[in-house]
Formats: sequence, structure tokens, C-alpha cells
Amino acid sequence: MVLTRSSTGKTKLAPPLNLPVDHNILSWDQERIIFLHVPKTGGTTLTSLIENAVGKSAFCPEQFNDLPLWPAGLLARYRVFAGHFDRISVNVIPGARKVVTLLRDPRARIMSTYRYWRAHSRELAVSQNLGYVLAAIDLDFFDFLKWMQQRSIHDVDNMYARALGGYLPMTGDPAGRCPLEEFGGGERLVEEAIKFLQSCTAVGILEEFDCSVSLIFQALNLPVPRGQIPTLMKTDELAIRFDRSDSLEDFSINADAERELSKLTRYDQEIYRHAVALFSSRKARLYRTNLGGAASLTDSKPEETPTVTRSPIFSQVGEVSRLGNKVMLKSVLCRSEHFNTDWLRFWAERIQPDQNEPRLHRKLWEFCIISQALHERGMLKAGRSGVGFAVGREPLASLFASFGTSILATDLKLGSGTVFEAAGQHAARLDDIFVPRLIPRREFDQRVRFEPADMRDISRFSDASVDFIWSSCAIEHLGTLQAGAQFVLSTTRLLRPGGVSVHTTEYNVGSTRNTIECGRSVVYRSSDLEELAANLRFHRCYLEPLDIG
Repeated sequence: MVLTRSSTGKTKLAPPLNLPVDHNILSWDQERIIFLHVPKTGGTTLTSLIENAVGKSAFCPEQFNDLPLWPAGLLARYRVFAGHFDRISVNVIPGARKVVTLLRDPRARIMSTYRYWRAHSRELAVSQNLGYVLAAIDLDFFDFLKWMQQRSIHDVDNMYARALGGYLPMTGDPAGRCPLEEFGGGERLVEEAIKFLQSCTAVGILEEFDCSVSLIFQALNLPVPRGQIPTLMKTDELAIRFDRSDSLEDFSINADAERELSKLTRYDQEIYRHAVALFSSRKARLYRTNLGGAASLTDSKPEETPTVTRSPIFSQVGEVSRLGNKVMLKSVLCRSEHFNTDWLRFWAERIQPDQNEPRLHRKLWEFCIISQALHERGMLKAGRSGVGFAVGREPLASLFASFGTSILATDLKLGSGTVFEAAGQHAARLDDIFVPRLIPRREFDQRVRFEPADMRDISRFSDASVDFIWSSCAIEHLGTLQAGAQFVLSTTRLLRPGGVSVHTTEYNVGSTRNTIECGRSVVYRSSDLEELAANLRFHRCYLEPLDIG
């Protein structure tokens, strides 16, 4: 083999042109495993897991998009191919093929790319003539996006459309220019990308990485990894290596940056929608076969149930290591045994640090389960944004902002005459929801906004404006069962691709027929939640499986 250097400074293997006759090839009928690795989607970790399962010797050394330069006889020696390929390069691999890929929210992928390039040293960028890295180092996020769009950099400008629907330069260089017009327009790329995804053996979603790993490994007939999956944080490693820890600081996303992000992901969002739809249907089958990793909960006296909805366009300041394996909570009833779990204790220590043991109270359970549901779905981290309804004096706005998220907290306008206002539980300003023990005031003011809002009229909120929504025992106070359900349905339009909505509410454990259907506080039955689940499907969303036995 001849060693060359790619423009990213990584060692790259180039195939020799003069090959001896090689009889050490796999059977033409033997299935090859192909992982089309889109950069900054968690692919490094997935590649490592596959390597642990099949062995490093099974891998073709080519990690970039130069597979068409390899002779078929040499490619036939390898069982596994994992790299930054495009759909055309995949087709040159001989034999039967099982193709998998992993995607994430396109907006989050671009933000991760920006942070990754910023983690490089200036010296390396100059010596390797990495203009895009220098742009990330020197420019703020908005100017970086403008720079990328003007140059049609394929690693940032609608990468999914190019890799899955068109082709990429065979250079391993993300700075290669590749205007969308060269492919006949973005709409055509979207059509081709969707066809390619439908032909894949499995499609994973980074936002649900553990479940995606299970799906992909099952589809490849590999043993599913057990235990906690270690995340390979290449950006953190680079920042430490080049003493660029300052590059990992949060960056702001203003309205101008939002518009540029929309342009750079306009086609990728549509592709991502279809990818998540494929993932969701296969995930449902996974749950039915009890392989989804959801917590196994036994019966106890139930009090409330959280309703978790997700947009099917599925996009912490560091890992919350104490939580161990992801729980992946379903829509579940409150149980006393939850108070003995690691996840509830973790959040309870932050919400009530003065308590030696979690207080057996349903309101603490609500705060903890909302936090856990959002955390394990990748919502509590820098770059995410959320809106809370009827927040009152709850600590969640401060807690979520402490993880780097941007928060809009809302409550009814002061003077509405509610019992909560009379009881001093109403919020009317930022001071009412600031919790000093959770976040410094300066960071709180930077990340949290407050606006009055009526949950019965959310018309002024923009479509696809947030990553997550939450409410804590609020939907049952909207006057009727239908009003609460309609709020959950209506707010789904606020979610960006991959968005998550988490609500807690009262649940009737005494009857499946008789209940309180209207008034100051209504109580939902199992049939009401099942009807909500059915209606969510018409809104292209789904309810996490109900665990209300």
C-alpha cells in the first residue's frame, strides 16, 4: 500500500496500480457490510462497535470516497466497508451488499461540524491549506455559514442530498466545491436520496443512538452490543490535543444564523424526515420484540402519566455519566419504585439538593421524568431550544438552561385570576423562574426568555421553532379533556425535525369509563390517551408506547 496525506491531515490509503494475482478473496455471494458514514453523525462510534463485532482485519482500509479507484479484485478481499462514501461509490463494491447509514438533525450536524473544525489548531490549518478550518476558527457562526454557502462546501451545504442523492468529490476533501445545480437541482437529489434510503438494510438516527445500534446490528445479523456504549468524542480529543478548549464554548445562534441554517439544510431536512420515518417503523417492530432497551417496570400504584410525543422528522454539558445505560422511558405511570432508580435520584439531587433521599412526591417525579425523557433523547445540550408552558415557579427552565439550551418559559398573563396565581405558584417574570443553585444569573439571562402565553391559543408561535416542548401537570387545567389533547396536537407544529414533546397529566386509575371530563381539572383515561396516540399519527407524529398496566 502507498500512504498519502489527505487535506484533513489524516493518513489515507491509496490502492496500488500494479496488483499481483490474489486468490485470497471472499465468495462473490458472501454479503458485504457497508456503512455509509456521513461526517459528524456518530459514525466513528458505530464503526468501532462493528469492528469489535467482526474484527479489524475484515475492514477495507479505504475510509474516504475513492472506492472507484480500487480494483474489484482487491475490494473483494474485504467483508466490511466503512467510510465517507457516496451512493455511487457503494455500487462498485462487489458481491451481495447490506448497506446501513446513520443520520442526525441536519442543523445539529452543521453545528457539530463547526465545533469540530474550530477544535483544530491554526498551525495545522495553515500548513495543510485548510481554508474551511480557518474559516471556522476565525469567523462567528453566522459568518461561517455565509462563507460556506457562498462556496457551496459540500460537507456543510445539504450534505445528505449530495452524498445520498448525488455524488461527492473523490478527494476526501470537504472543501471541494460541488454546486447543487450540477445535479439538476435539489429536488432531484431529494428523490434519489429517498430511493437510496429505502434500499438500505437499516437507517439509524443519532438522536436515538442506542436504539439505532440495536436496529443496525440486528439487520446485519451481528450480536447487539450490551451495556453502556462509549461515545468517541473526536472534537473533545482534538481540543485537548491542540489546546483549543476555548473552541468548545457555546456560540449564539441569532435570527440571521437561523436563516442561513435553513438554506444550508433545506433539502437535507426533507431527506431526514424520510429517514426518521423509516427508523420509526423499524423501531416500533423492535419494541414489539422487546429489544428496544426500554425500562421494564412492574406494577405499583400509579398516579400520573407523562405523554411523550415526537416529530417523525427526528436534531449536558458533557455526558451525565452517573445515569449509566440509557433508560429510554416510554409513556409511563408514576410508580413508587421510580424513586429508587439512578435516573430519578440523579435529577432529584439537582432539584432538591438539601434532601438526603428523594421525597416521595408526584411533583418531584414529574420534574425528574421530564428531565430524563429530554436528556436521553439528546435535547439537553448546547444548540437545542425548548419552550415550557404554564411553568409557574418550577425549576425546569433554570435546570435545562444549565445544560446550554435556549429556553422560552411561558405562563398565563398576570391578572388572569387563576388559583395558581392566588397561591403564589404563577410566573410573571424571569425572576420567578430563576434558581440560583442551578445556574449563574449571567448565563440564565443569556439563555432564558419569559413571555406570557395562553395554552388555548398558540397561534403566535412559529412553526418548526423549537427542539422540545414540556409542561408539568398543565393540560388537564384547560377546561375539557378535548382542550388538553388539542394542545398536545397543536404544539407538534412548533417542533423542528427530531423534536420531542413531554407532558405530565392526571390519570384515572379507578375507572376506564367514568371520569371528570370538564371543569377546573379533568382526569384522563387509557382510552383518551389511545385516542390521542391515533390522532398524533395524522399529525405525522407518534406517542411513545403506553406503559399503563
